[in-house]
Amino acid sequence: MDFFDLEQYIGIDEIEMRKHSVESLQNYIEQFMLNIPFEAIDVFNGNSITMDVETNLEKYIKHHRGGLCYENNFVTNMYLKSRGFDTKLISGYVKPPNNDWKEMDTHLSTIVSINDKDYIVDTGFGHFPSQPIPLDGQYIYDETDVYRIVPSNQVKNAYYVQMIEQNNIQYNQWTDLLYFENTDRTREYFDSRFDFTINHPDYAFKKILMVNKKTISGHNTMSLNHVTITTELGKEKIAVTSENYRELLKEYFGLDVTIPRLEGR
Repeated sequence: MDFFDLEQYIGIDEIEMRKHSVESLQNYIEQFMLNIPFEAIDVFNGNSITMDVETNLEKYIKHHRGGLCYENNFVTNMYLKSRGFDTKLISGYVKPPNNDWKEMDTHLSTIVSINDKDYIVDTGFGHFPSQPIPLDGQYIYDETDVYRIVPSNQVKNAYYVQMIEQNNIQYNQWTDLLYFENTDRTREYFDSRFDFTINHPDYAFKKILMVNKKTISGHNTMSLNHVTITTELGKEKIAVTSENYRELLKEYFGLDVTIPRLEGR
């Protein structure tokens, strides 16, 4: 599989990637997230998506779109494997804002091993660090937040990704974001959960609009009601209407796409 066009599109160097360094891995994550958003517009619109890598590369490069974890993270896994990184395709689930845990295996991600040290690499989560997070508990600082990974007390070889605001780190009240198992999975392992996540009428992507893209100074997020621009100076909210949503998608996410449920409301 040829990933040359992806490298050109997001601005990375194959020679640097073949050094298999933490620095080249971090640069890949940053460039991917700056150029390819996390977005669930197809699912929200009732359209199908796929885990086929070539189809998703065309979606990114030709149509300037992004995708969910099954799209973005699977492309990342296959790309890194093609450049000689030691990777695992892993499964887990995301903790939603109302704090209840959802179905296992509804999140797909990647672990990369460099010099006998494991890192989670995720380009399909939404708001997440644009750098690898080591599994040894090391703090990772990204924007105004701190991230770490801690082992589960109940399940062997399972972990939680946790986050806390830098200003609150002295209180040690971490929020669980993601549960995952450090077990290598096949692509076929995800088939049933892919179908559940994409097609079940009660799952989040069918009901809420989710778009997120990293920027040089922070990140942009879009819901049904607002675009939120987050920078080091704070947050700005712009109301989403049927008249302005397409321009907001273009300006803040580089997306040229229609969302029928926003039309004429």
